[in-house]
Amino acid sequence: MRPFVLSVVAILALFTVGPHRAQSASLWNDCGHRVIAAIAFEELGPEARQALLDLLDQHPAAQDATFWAKHPLNGDNAELNRFMNAAVFPDDVKRPGPFKRYDLGRAHYINFRIIVDSAGMVEVLPPLQDLDYDDPHGDILESLATNLAIARDRSASASDRALALSWIFHLVGDLHQPLHNVARFCVATPNGDRGGNGIRFAQGNLHSYWDRALGTDATPESVEALAAALRAESPRETFAERLAEPDPGRWSREGVDLALQTVYRNLDPSLAEFPDIPIGYEADARSLARRQSALAGYRLADLLQGILTSPESPADPADK
Repeated sequence: MRPFVLSVVAILALFTVGPHRAQSASLWNDCGHRVIAAIAFEELGPEARQALLDLLDQHPAAQDATFWAKHPLNGDNAELNRFMNAAVFPDDVKRPGPFKRYDLGRAHYINFRIIVDSAGMVEVLPPLQDLDYDDPHGDILESLATNLAIARDRSASASDRALALSWIFHLVGDLHQPLHNVARFCVATPNGDRGGNGIRFAQGNLHSYWDRALGTDATPESVEALAAALRAESPRETFAERLAEPDPGRWSREGVDLALQTVYRNLDPSLAEFPDIPIGYEADARSLARRQSALAGYRLADLLQGILTSPESPADPADK
């Protein structure tokens, strides 16, 4: 990614709006990931959907007697449950339980570096190589590429391909949350803010604020209603140009741009704590979360369809 610099005037303009008292925020918590999966579910044709369901039946969590079968957020539609549970599996395994061994924490993000100097000049640099991890899945882009290769590989076990599918569901969602793509380095956070985790914001931190920007109600009725509303509000043709871009690396760079344009807008880089949310920030966050979630659902559907039609598409699980 080529570094770029914004003028001092442009940067100072981002910090001119005063704060107001935070209201309750209402993307990518359980609600966000489930909504994205529900959109993809509706976008896929019956044959493609069934092929994916057959493969997900071989997932380790599906083979367990309770993990997905009795998930507390299951609704009446068993097929949709499978998609939605697959989408949150990589977060579910962060918690203690029988599938903790599948946790790959670093795979959820990549940190393009937003450098803000004392004069307000902004430069974007590539991520630094993280030598603290010995993980073949790597960052979010490396992990997505690895899991796409596994999902397409006819020689891989059905269980491995199904596990890879759940990561694909999840990582496409994470890529569309801007703070999964960046870390800001500035006066307040000279060592980087770790995707907003190092910035106190409202009742939590900046990252958690954006994770819940779409909402927090992950009940199946709410998720289905929200997914339908987002498809109606931002139909596929709204994103014609962006859907023509198949490279997840470009999707990540979109996230960098959105972080600059919206996420860090009006957040003074000399401060690491914002008890008051800037005026207009909440509305902008909610609007962006809704657009990004719809786009993620469409891109996920297209990616899943591509897996099935690839020459290296998964074999029928029954053949194993």
